[in-house]
Amino acid sequence: MPHTPVPHLSGPFNAHAHHDKMTGEMKYATTDHSIPSSSSSSSPPQRLLLLLLLVLSTMSMMKGVSGVQVHSVKVPNPGVQGRPAKLECVWSAGDRGFYSVRWYKDEEQFYSFVPKNKPQVKVDHDIRGVSVELNKSDERVVSLRGLQLESEGVYRCEVMSESPYFESSFASSNLTVVALPEAPTLSGLRNSYRVGETMNVICTAKDTRPPALLTFYMNTEPITTESGRMTTLPIREGSMPGLYHTSAVLERPLGSRHSPIVKVVCQAKVLTVSTKVEVNVEVHGHSGSAPLSLLNTGSGPSPAFPALLLLPALLLTCLTHLLAAAR
Repeated sequence: MPHTPVPHLSGPFNAHAHHDKMTGEMKYATTDHSIPSSSSSSSPPQRLLLLLLLVLSTMSMMKGVSGVQVHSVKVPNPGVQGRPAKLECVWSAGDRGFYSVRWYKDEEQFYSFVPKNKPQVKVDHDIRGVSVELNKSDERVVSLRGLQLESEGVYRCEVMSESPYFESSFASSNLTVVALPEAPTLSGLRNSYRVGETMNVICTAKDTRPPALLTFYMNTEPITTESGRMTTLPIREGSMPGLYHTSAVLERPLGSRHSPIVKVVCQAKVLTVSTKVEVNVEVHGHSGSAPLSLLNTGSGPSPAFPALLLLPALLLTCLTHLLAAAR
């Protein structure tokens, strides 16, 4: 019997041989177990699996809608160094309730509210730059003591739903902390001026962050650098790194409309927060003017007032001569 070559089959398979009695040849049947190519159509079980995954994904999305939802985080805009601050987390529990509320600063947890963790329902995790007033904090509001420059950062509120779902939702907001001076200071300002003189004053705002924007006012009239009567001096480093001193000079001729009183105000503004100093200054008439004499009926100055001092002596002398002549 001639030799029948065995066909070469590539890939994973099982081969079964049998003898054909009619032809006397060996017949081979193979079962290929190779992975079908991506171009082949999906089998019914595969399509069923994809449909099941789609249904599960839709159900998961529906769960998110009915679970907790954090809508926003509200922080001061801006926060001020040394002042307290209130952080608010706006959220809704849906129909599954909530398990915990946790707060993070720059991804580091600093406060947690877990109703089931009795007696420590509220916990201050004590991180640098953040000091929580627990007696003024709850599941929606966190109260911080005096802010520091290190308090600046991204604050995130995360709320988790009750078991067995333990779904979570979060939102975040950036807190900027500014440093304000107690009040700007004025130097070079006199108590009184005369019409025609020039007022020359320096206003300084110390240790601010960022550098303060200075504006002068005279009787509610703003005086800025654009007017040419105010000059901003170069910014200097403050008493600590990150703080700045800002100064500006006011040069303003005084007119009759500033008499008798002019209010001088210097305002220091840091972002949207401001502080100011104000002083009332007397402004008298022209520097060449003098008080009117009692004997002067004109509009100009009179030299007659000093002569009044000599009048009694002259009268006494005349009276003495009259008495002597009568004798």
